[in-house]
Amino acid sequence: MGAPPHRGAIQLRPDQLAARDAIQQAWRTHRRVLQQAPTAWGKGTLATVLLSDFAHAGELAVFVAHLEEINADLVQRVQQGTGITPRVLMGSTPEGPADSLVWIVSEQTVARRGINLGRVGLCIRDECHRQASKSALAVSDACGPDALHLGLTATPARGDGAPLDFYERLLPGPRIVDLVAEGIIAPMVSFSPRPSKDIAQDPVEAWPRLPDGRPRPGILFAKDLEHSRVLASRFAAERGWTAVHCDADTPNRDAIIARFDSGEIDILCNKRLFLEGADLRRSEVTMAATRFGHPGAMLQACGRSRRLYPGKERALFIDLTDNYSKHGDPDADRTYSLD
Repeated sequence: MGAPPHRGAIQLRPDQLAARDAIQQAWRTHRRVLQQAPTAWGKGTLATVLLSDFAHAGELAVFVAHLEEINADLVQRVQQGTGITPRVLMGSTPEGPADSLVWIVSEQTVARRGINLGRVGLCIRDECHRQASKSALAVSDACGPDALHLGLTATPARGDGAPLDFYERLLPGPRIVDLVAEGIIAPMVSFSPRPSKDIAQDPVEAWPRLPDGRPRPGILFAKDLEHSRVLASRFAAERGWTAVHCDADTPNRDAIIARFDSGEIDILCNKRLFLEGADLRRSEVTMAATRFGHPGAMLQACGRSRRLYPGKERALFIDLTDNYSKHGDPDADRTYSLD
């Protein structure tokens, strides 16, 4: 491919450098490559470096995601890590310099408005297990026939069984147990009480506490939006803890996440809003008060609590239904296929 070395301040670890080399080698024979890697490994860091590589080579590099939180995080990474101000296409009004060679785009915005992205050298698609959707394919088409494509995901498999055959080559990432051993992600301990009827325990009663009685910070996945709202209210009324319900219509979600990271909020209650993309480093607990129909959803949920954070010794997965028995240990080795 011939992209020059990255010129920014970001330093890749040896395993990330090896992944970049493997991707570039795969591009010699396949234009569409999928890189799998567990949540918290550093896929966003790798994407930032690759975007910079192409931009410094004079080629347009595009990053695509379906969640505003993911795109906002990449905007910050690119600006702080590379010194490049990206062009941002989210919503009705583009932001940033029109001549920037790094674009951060919303899948929905490009597909809905039929935007032609022009002569794209590289298109990186985050959470690329969604690549089979019509809007994702529309964005890929908008990049033109000559673009190289890189898909990133921790879980390259879909609940509906649709193949990920947009991609021609799958590069498996490191094992979770190895990342834990190397101190790259937090170890996880799973608790799965045998459920009676629908749910094994009351989530408010089961939420783990610190030695001083305060709640361990974390995320609760509820069975529906009303269940999430009720549990957030109960945490406050019955425990005096600060819990907030969030859904797709919740305004200022970035501010809520910032309050969680600062310690102002203890527990984030949601249905599936925080299943992907949310960078919640302070979270120690993932509680499932719902059933995940697919192992990828369970692994994505657990991943929200696996990022390293000062004082975090381990992450906890508390499964109040039957996810663990159906989908296996979150640390188990898994084999993926584009089929």
